[in-house]
Amino acid sequence: MKKTSIRTIASALELSAATVSRALSDSPLVAPETRRKILESARELGYRRTQKRKRLMVALSDRFYRGVYDLSLLEEILQQCRSRDYELLLATESNFHSLKEYAVDGLFSLCYNRKTNQQLARSYRCPLVCFNNYECHREGIFSVNSDEAGAIAAAVELFHANGHRRIALLAGVNIGYSNWKRREQFQLAIDRRPELTGFLYEFYVGTEFVELTPRIRADKVTALLLPHEGFDLHLLRHLEKAALHVPQDISVIAWENPQLSKHTLPPLTTFCQNYPRMADEGIRLLENLLQLSERQPRNILIPYLFLKRQSVAPPS
Repeated sequence: MKKTSIRTIASALELSAATVSRALSDSPLVAPETRRKILESARELGYRRTQKRKRLMVALSDRFYRGVYDLSLLEEILQQCRSRDYELLLATESNFHSLKEYAVDGLFSLCYNRKTNQQLARSYRCPLVCFNNYECHREGIFSVNSDEAGAIAAAVELFHANGHRRIALLAGVNIGYSNWKRREQFQLAIDRRPELTGFLYEFYVGTEFVELTPRIRADKVTALLLPHEGFDLHLLRHLEKAALHVPQDISVIAWENPQLSKHTLPPLTTFCQNYPRMADEGIRLLENLLQLSERQPRNILIPYLFLKRQSVAPPS
């Protein structure tokens, strides 16, 4: 397919190539309305800038604040874009429309809403890479994801290696595809070893864990997997009140919360998303898309980092 050039855009709009070039370089010499028309035409025609210049990337989120994991990933994307001498804009769903004022080279999406990502892919004729959205490839969108299935399997194996045979997963109810995959992989990991018995404890947003401790005792569970950031303190408090001491009476593996996990008593053994590698793979993927060297939509899986602390021990 023939690349769209500045002259192609100029011819379509009956403007001079110099005017188009100035508009694409954000020159104040071009009238705002003319600049808007040029940018819209550039997107529609699939124009890609090839001259040596800072690339303008945009990181998108459907909300300004989500969780510490999203902010950690966003910070890493920002730092690595700077190290590559790329410009990075930040935008949320409330001001996506303002992107039409810029000649955007590529988009990073931290949006978990499937329809939002579909809209982004349709609205902007530039490469799009999503993070931690496992179904995007079905919509023709490239994505970079943490390997949650691998982390769940590794956590179960760690419990098994420490002698635990009755293991429970604390799983959220109706909170998306990722949660469903966690349940599925947990059951698969349990089924691989006939000597293991698995238990599923469900919770809703706002759930108190006071009803959980009697079930742990009744089921004789000795190891608990908590694949959600942010519930650690509530859970540990109720375990302690019920005289279920970590790790003497029950071992716990959680997902890493950088502000919390290493400061609990005892410090929690966790799995952590590899933010530097995720950002690097996402930027590399976007660079490949800009060079037209990637064509088949795919998911890139990044293994979790394992942080061994003091919340896992053999059952008493």
